[in-house]
Amino acid sequence: MTIVEKNQHNGEILRARYCPADSKITAVATNKGDITLMSMKENVGKLVGHTAEGYGLSWNNINKNILLSGFSDKRICVWDIEKNKQSNQKILPIFEILHHNAPIEDVSWHRFHPNIFSSCSDDRLINIWDLRFRSAKENEDKKPIFEVVAHTDEVYSLDFSPFNEFLLASGSADENVSVWDLRNLTRSLMTFEGEKDSIIKVQWSPFNSCILASCGYGRNVDIWDISKEKKEQDTAYLYRHMGHRSKILDLDWNPNEKLLLGSVEEGNCLHFWQVGKHIYYE
Repeated sequence: MTIVEKNQHNGEILRARYCPADSKITAVATNKGDITLMSMKENVGKLVGHTAEGYGLSWNNINKNILLSGFSDKRICVWDIEKNKQSNQKILPIFEILHHNAPIEDVSWHRFHPNIFSSCSDDRLINIWDLRFRSAKENEDKKPIFEVVAHTDEVYSLDFSPFNEFLLASGSADENVSVWDLRNLTRSLMTFEGEKDSIIKVQWSPFNSCILASCGYGRNVDIWDISKEKKEQDTAYLYRHMGHRSKILDLDWNPNEKLLLGSVEEGNCLHFWQVGKHIYYE
């Protein structure tokens, strides 16, 4: 692998997400509370609104210039990177929410409905929001359309299914991966016991509606097949990738190659790996 471009950042990089409207633009969150928009060769904007560091970044899949963020300042911001630009390239949020009582760990746009998103926090809550129901009063408390105490410990990650508009996955410090049905949030649809350590990232496969990946402090990446759970088999567990030497901070599925993933650890080691077809199709 060859590095083709390097960019300097103001602090440690906590999260990076590329823009679906322009893959050359990446939103980068640092431990200084900054969100910087980077092109291949330069900074193209700075998003100003948060006062603490954070990990929650999500681009809207339908309105592709819209970015969502949720940070440790308990604040959710919605940004339009084509609007609210100031003369010094600073971009202000078009909408803000202060509702969670603890640092926000992740945010996720719905894959089918451009106004709906979810947030999760150290307060153990998962909130579902609809921007169409926001208050017109600037200082009025903005409330979610659904709120659920989702786990017994901090909730670190969320991801809406790209195939089923009702399914949401979550990962938590309680060592569990849960799948939720938005039609009934009183209890999880199914819950998997992970790797006996905090789960800090969950993500659905872009190719199969039943496949889900999770990773965390336990240094492994687990692949789950929820169809096994539906068939009342012993476990939804499908495969475990081992070899990382420190806790895994992030993972992502390749959108063009089936069962190919990348995972990165705290020790600055990046793995590219693929689930064997003999395992998946057995």
